[in-house]
Amino acid sequence: MDDKADNTAGNSVAPATNRRLTGDGTAEILFSLRWLEGAIRHCCIHFGQRVSMWRDIFPPAIYDQLVDREQSAEATSSLTESDFHAPYDNRLLIALRAEQFQPVIRQNGQQLTPQPGRFYPQGFLRGVPGIFASSTAAARFVGHDRDRLVFDLNHPLAGHALHVTARIEKIVSAKTERGGRCEHWLETMSAAGPGMQCRYQNRPTHFFDAPPLPRIDERPDGQFYHQPRLVHHLDERARLLLSNQYGDLIETGADVLDLMASWESHLPESLAVSSLTVVGLNEVELHRNPRATNHLVHDLNELPLLPLADAACDVIICTASIEYLIDPVAVLKEAGRLLRPGGTLIISFSNRWFAPKTITLWPELHECERLGFVRELLEQAGCFTIGSTTTIRGYPRPEDDPYPELPHADPLFIITAHKK
Repeated sequence: MDDKADNTAGNSVAPATNRRLTGDGTAEILFSLRWLEGAIRHCCIHFGQRVSMWRDIFPPAIYDQLVDREQSAEATSSLTESDFHAPYDNRLLIALRAEQFQPVIRQNGQQLTPQPGRFYPQGFLRGVPGIFASSTAAARFVGHDRDRLVFDLNHPLAGHALHVTARIEKIVSAKTERGGRCEHWLETMSAAGPGMQCRYQNRPTHFFDAPPLPRIDERPDGQFYHQPRLVHHLDERARLLLSNQYGDLIETGADVLDLMASWESHLPESLAVSSLTVVGLNEVELHRNPRATNHLVHDLNELPLLPLADAACDVIICTASIEYLIDPVAVLKEAGRLLRPGGTLIISFSNRWFAPKTITLWPELHECERLGFVRELLEQAGCFTIGSTTTIRGYPRPEDDPYPELPHADPLFIITAHKK
């Protein structure tokens, strides 16, 4: 089964017209930033809602390939390290005394100790020229040099060979717009996290010592989820984009297992699967799932093992739920048992969760760093080959959304792996 989630955000392009994008027009453009980490394919997709061809700054060669092109036209560019606005700089590798690392105190009152490979706000670092306590830019702890703490202040993507794709989704206007904000699109699509899903020099990132991972609410999950919650956990736009991704990644006729499921599995209506087994904690929610062929009420935090046969499915999906597992590696090992050889595991999440029941580590992680956390879980499970990570951001929030104060749709973070 091929990974295709790093190619597009889904089949959402409107029918093409003969209208062409002028050098002073505006358009909706879908940008994709890709890079390789060994055999792992990473892709960050960013929707540019109102891109000004006259005012904005584009990655090298992208502008010339888009001007005078019709809707659905694509431009591509492979960037050298010097093309990136924040190339790697050895001077940004700094060694500090232990007392210069001054993080906030955790909710449980414990002092935060820097862990190898983890990212922290630069504002935690004291006495460093040019860094202020309010700085949220990333600093990566990479280890010790004798009695010093070594941090890398480089952009997480610095040093990677990057490939950019831009696709015209819609031509908005051919008129010149004077004034307004100038958007640097390479900076925009690479800002706020891309690169954090990668290891540092191929060394494992240390996120936790041993299960169970703590949560604020340690009561049995069956109590918390006793009442059915027949509500959407993602906004309408994010649900459509996730459905498109699942449609690209899951083959027709597959036997699918939905772990920690609810009343919707986000499979596109056009995707015909042989079976969909839903495993969750609320029987009412599971039986309201219109695509489900089998239902299983089961608490994976109480018992990671499922009463299902070995190699029972082709695909396992886990949507917006990985953050609730107190022994996620054990559950992923069980997923490996249930998958057929070469089968696909797809884990997706956003930035919304039930705070009392998520592991306390989750909100401490940057959004893109959470992909790195899930990647390490998969590596520890020992039965998977990591395929790809995909982030999707920047889409406008639906007009009828109950949270109109939020400018963008819920972001999506997706990681795929294959049974060895």
